[in-house]
Amino acid sequence: MQTILMPIDFSDVTESMVEYVVGLCPKLDAEVVVLHACDVDPDDPEHGRAVLVPRIEKIVSRLEAAGCKARSKLVFDSVIPSILDQLDVLKPAMVVVGSHGHGALHDLVVGSVAQSLLRSGRCPVLVVPAPRPADEANPVAIDIMSWDDTGYPML
Repeated sequence: MQTILMPIDFSDVTESMVEYVVGLCPKLDAEVVVLHACDVDPDDPEHGRAVLVPRIEKIVSRLEAAGCKARSKLVFDSVIPSILDQLDVLKPAMVVVGSHGHGALHDLVVGSVAQSLLRSGRCPVLVVPAPRPADEANPVAIDIMSWDDTGYPML
């Protein structure tokens, strides 16, 4: 069984990521590891473990209800290094991340998780776009047509 790593930040794009992963699981015969990494005190009553564990487990439960094998991983450390560490530990077949669509200037100044993962070159990265407002014309759609012999999507 392969592994799909899905780092989440509980933003609006998380819902779109879950929808993509639900479609990928049966095709890849994969287990999903839902990862949330944050640089906060684990015992913080407003942002720590007590708040985050139920939120991440709710996403795992949704994946399982849709027929995916899933588990959670919660890391209290810097986001990008934590995700890169998990790539080394889990050796996933794919990482599914969300794009917030902040733009090039934001990514240049702040950086982005998706860009860091793409630059790492450790495995394929599927970037799910942020939801678009209903009044915005022509939303981008990705249609995966077929799968190659190794189980990777051919776009």
